[in-house]
Amino acid sequence: MQKALCMFLFSCVLALTACGGSASSSSPRALAASAPLPTGLSLTDLVSNNTSAASSFRTQRNGNIEPKNVSKVSVRSQLNVPASTRIYAHLMVWFGTSRHMDVGYNSADPKQVHRQLDDMQSRGIQGAIVDWYGTDPSHQHEETATAAVMEDASQRNDFQFAIMEDGNGGPLVCAKKPGCSITKQVISDVKHIARKYQGSHAYMTIGGRPVVFFFGLEIYPVDWNAVRAAVGKDQVFIFRNAVGFQYPQTNGGFGWVNITPGNPQDWGQNYLDSFYAAGLEHADHTVIGSAYKGFNDTISGWSQRRVVNQKCGQTWLKTLDEIGKFYSQSSQLAGIQLVTWNDYEEGTEIESGIDNCVSVRARATGGSIQWTLQGDEGTVDHYEIWSTTNGEHMHALASVPAGTRSFDVAGNGIKPGTGHSILVQAVGKPSLRNQISGAVKF
Repeated sequence: MQKALCMFLFSCVLALTACGGSASSSSPRALAASAPLPTGLSLTDLVSNNTSAASSFRTQRNGNIEPKNVSKVSVRSQLNVPASTRIYAHLMVWFGTSRHMDVGYNSADPKQVHRQLDDMQSRGIQGAIVDWYGTDPSHQHEETATAAVMEDASQRNDFQFAIMEDGNGGPLVCAKKPGCSITKQVISDVKHIARKYQGSHAYMTIGGRPVVFFFGLEIYPVDWNAVRAAVGKDQVFIFRNAVGFQYPQTNGGFGWVNITPGNPQDWGQNYLDSFYAAGLEHADHTVIGSAYKGFNDTISGWSQRRVVNQKCGQTWLKTLDEIGKFYSQSSQLAGIQLVTWNDYEEGTEIESGIDNCVSVRARATGGSIQWTLQGDEGTVDHYEIWSTTNGEHMHALASVPAGTRSFDVAGNGIKPGTGHSILVQAVGKPSLRNQISGAVKF
């Protein structure tokens, strides 16, 4: 745990160093002498799993990758939004039951929840929107896991959680029961959410009012006027997609991921643009944007062969960048939801990291180290230069901006022939996998 914390703090220092000054590719900047240098880090620390995904998880054919070393550069660095725009991750809490695939952990395990919220915060995520399945006994596992999220979130600084009622939970259970009223079911669910979860100081509020999200309830005949009358005006109701701004009793809408059948290259730009345009037209409503790495449900038990290609991290970066076409520091967005933290079955999870398909090759030339990059450097945030004398224990030399291709090792205190080897790590943009070169004798 101490090593992991050290890595996180050091990554933050390096990210700030790389982005905050005037260094250029022709004048790479070593770490300032006054900067705290990490101690006790090993090559294993730089390449092994630093996420909350299970180390036993293996790459799947729908694009979810085996967890290794993932960039902890803050998601906010990729966004032009004010500090008031909070960043949330959509969290699935159903793993550990026979209804869903085995991803190596149990969502209801408080230790796993703790690891997940740790990992979220280390990436600049400020909250979790929990996919909630209601109070029916058949979904007790998800209820237990949600309570664990509440408990863990309440122990943290500046971390929120909220509930998103999933139509495949309580409403679907009700729909299968003769004579069951979907409207009464939703009323019961919202009252339960208010009673059990919204009393937590960590529960998400907007303008001091608690928020409830609704996903997939558009297929049911819910009388939202009756729901509002039963639960009161205090609740903020937020519905999916641009149509969410038009629901009876709505207070806002949230974006998601849109799939164009038969066109996996369509990353959803038109969908996002339509959603944000509608949000601007409803300035009095709450708008929650979205970003995602892709979509692929081909290994799920309910597959419709729907695919949005990841394009080696480009879909992820484009969906983050698209927000800036409509919102900025002066045109505020209430929040952003990352779709999703851990839906492995539909191929949207970012928990294990996103593959940017790059590799680094380094060589020593005189007193310098030089390197080449295969792949798109647009997915790289910065480079970190490391030295070692035994192939395992590492010493940080510098952080240099993307675009740099060499570093003066001798000029930074390490002379040739002193038994040092140098490695270059390409630190990815937020949640992209970090890639490291082989060790080069100097």
